[in-house]
Amino acid sequence: MNSRLFKYYSLEMAPGFILGLIAFVFILLMFQILRLMEFFLIHGVEFKTIFEILYSMSISFLPALLPMASLFAVVLATSRFSSDSESVSFISLGLSPLQLSLPVIVLSFMVSLFSLYASFDLAPNGNRQFELIMQNLSQSKITSAIKENAFTESFYNLVIFAKKSDTKTGELGNIFIFEEQLDAPPLTVMAQSGKVYTTEDPLKTSLWLSLDNGDIHRQEQRHTKIHFKNFEVKLTDSQKVKEEIEKSPNSWTYYDLKNKISESHKNQDQAFLYQTEFYKRWALGGTCFILSILGFTISFSPNRRVKTGGFIISLGIVLSYWIILVTLETISKDGLLPAPLAMWTPNLIYLSYAGFRFKKLMD
Repeated sequence: MNSRLFKYYSLEMAPGFILGLIAFVFILLMFQILRLMEFFLIHGVEFKTIFEILYSMSISFLPALLPMASLFAVVLATSRFSSDSESVSFISLGLSPLQLSLPVIVLSFMVSLFSLYASFDLAPNGNRQFELIMQNLSQSKITSAIKENAFTESFYNLVIFAKKSDTKTGELGNIFIFEEQLDAPPLTVMAQSGKVYTTEDPLKTSLWLSLDNGDIHRQEQRHTKIHFKNFEVKLTDSQKVKEEIEKSPNSWTYYDLKNKISESHKNQDQAFLYQTEFYKRWALGGTCFILSILGFTISFSPNRRVKTGGFIISLGIVLSYWIILVTLETISKDGLLPAPLAMWTPNLIYLSYAGFRFKKLMD
């Protein structure tokens, strides 16, 4: 393979690959922007945490985005060669379409290897980090549920009112709490200040409200008033901490899937699910290579008008590929087709089409 051609093609493809990856990540993140703004503006989540969410989500998207970015880069670079008649110049120098496609083959193969690593390690770990962050934020949302000058009934049988509330620190001021009890008269607590906080032990975490300088009132046959300097109120039951949160399918790594497959021989439905997920990861790795080759065959032409047509066709290829893949994934999970056959069928279809178009170029 000509080293100059490889370097030239690589430099042409790199900006398109990076631009496509960033654009596709941005499009997917746009669907989460309102949720992130809620955490930042209403619940006072730090910008660092917002960045961690964006980073972990972006990593989790990689297996789906790498094939699209590869196709976009190949179509963009090859279309430019064709529209500027550089492909004609290369052929006049004695280079065949196969020789011109070697940089695409090598680069797409490297991206496919990285895609496999992302599918089985990077993306699951990124999705796992996202799950843990959201678990922590779900508890912080409980902390910020107590609004200023509003009655809150989110905790057990408590009604909480606070004249002042800082959702970022959990600090409250001029607090009124009414607790309705089944076997005893209702309890009323008033305090000058308080703070919502969490306590953790190695296995559990709970949400508490610490009250300072207040009084407890109870009305039975006579009124009872008890003054306190500090009083602790439990707001939520103990919950599992991060280490015990069950992983979702998108957070399963290679070894998680292998273990689940080996342990699912007694449950056929679970076996279908695990095998489908496992072979889908392998198929997505190969998709980068196949769609890149197909993108080259679509874009390689001396026709100047092919640039727009090739790009539009590439978008149609991506959409049709995902429609076929999702359909066959559902069929595979139902056990109607073997998982390897179902998950690799889209790749075989598009690889055959790429081979057909390549043969036409060679002829």
